[in-house]
Amino acid sequence: MIWIGKRNMSWIRFDVRKIVANILLAITSIIIIITLAEIFVRIFPPKGVYSPSVYDDEIGLIIYPESKVIYNKVRYTESFTNKDGFLDVDHQQGNNRKIKVAFWGDSYVEAMQVTSKQRFFRLLPETIGKNELEYFGFGISGQGTLHSYLNYRKQSKKYDFDVVVYVFVENDLGDNILSISNNNLRPMAKLSESSPTGFEINNEYKKYNSLFFRMSRSINRHSLLANIVVQKIILLKQKGIMLKLNEEEKKMTTVAKGNAPEQNNLPSTWPAPVKEYAEKLGFNILKEWNKEVRDAGKDFIVFYVPRSEETLYSSPKDNDSWKMWLQRSCATLNIQFIDPSDSFIRERKQGVQIYDDHWTPEGHIIVAHIIEEWLTNYFKMGN
Repeated sequence: MIWIGKRNMSWIRFDVRKIVANILLAITSIIIIITLAEIFVRIFPPKGVYSPSVYDDEIGLIIYPESKVIYNKVRYTESFTNKDGFLDVDHQQGNNRKIKVAFWGDSYVEAMQVTSKQRFFRLLPETIGKNELEYFGFGISGQGTLHSYLNYRKQSKKYDFDVVVYVFVENDLGDNILSISNNNLRPMAKLSESSPTGFEINNEYKKYNSLFFRMSRSINRHSLLANIVVQKIILLKQKGIMLKLNEEEKKMTTVAKGNAPEQNNLPSTWPAPVKEYAEKLGFNILKEWNKEVRDAGKDFIVFYVPRSEETLYSSPKDNDSWKMWLQRSCATLNIQFIDPSDSFIRERKQGVQIYDDHWTPEGHIIVAHIIEEWLTNYFKMGN
């Protein structure tokens, strides 16, 4: 038996109290530092995009409904998602006798680079001729054709759309394929000869919706500091140490290296088998989406987004893009195709800047005019 005297016991109790006091002091200091850092980044947010995200069982990761989104790159904007989780106004379910025109796509429809009132679908007139219209914007950064299609299926259960417009962007075909997009948080597609649609959906993304993942999303929702840290870690994993995106990455004109292209690589640099696979998969998804919309008695439209201002002046032969494939696919499937290239060229010659990081506010005005003109002709034809 070891005997400890009263004097030694008092020293032990004193040391324990001292250790506990130091631990509490350290914890308090950390809390104060984190709180001050949180206040600082809320007042002076660093360059980047910050939005709280949440898992959706049907389409994967989306922005949290009714939450604030901060964009701080070429300009600073604050936006708020609606009850469905999109950068748009709230819409009422049911038939309000208005013609419902919905736009589906990625960050060009999401359009966090401009304010809510500057987005092209919010600039469209509420009345064209005798027709009252209601416009919907369903855009999520990083979505491909598959995700827009799945999102349409989800939202059409709530809203009775009349005109469905898919806004195609040059990286959409790559975003459909897991080995190219490397996005484990959304469903992905692959060709399937046994499926009636010609493709099947990989639902492995659902296994990532763990308790830890949901807890981290909840923290990100309430802490801008945590959101910033997570965004920087993701960027570091994807791009390594870099100060900013180069011009090729901004314009989606990077060159594929080896047999594993990225979604923003120029099509001519894709390995031929991979390119053929992506085109066939994209065609099958478009075909099924078009069929579902038409079976519902509605109209399906594709709006093409040019890769950059520079590509507008390329001849069709030299234009290194998916545009010609998309035109052929739409012609084969009898899908109406809207190409804004001529309007963009005309406005650019007048000195209007259409792109910076995505469309500029002026670019959104031009896009709205193009769509308004198309809708006017659409109604004149008796639709």
